[in-house]
Amino acid sequence: MRYTVVWLETVRDELMKIYLAATDKRAVTRASDRIDLELRNDPDRKASPYGDQWVYHSDPLLILVRISPDDRLV
Repeated sequence: MRYTVVWLETVRDELMKIYLAATDKRAVTRASDRIDLELRNDPDRKASPYGDQWVYHSDPLLILVRISPDDRLV
């Protein structure tokens, strides 16, 4: 199933801090792009359950996500 990946503003701010501090900015950019692409389709098969959230690793990033099947949002 196709989902829409939405980044919360606070998460985008944190991602910007990570990017600015990174020695390999391209790796951070590739990882965030990969997150958008990978979690668009069947995120529950790509992320791992973690309490009421899910965890997804795209080196060098590790993120917590919420999957809303009714809204098709991640």
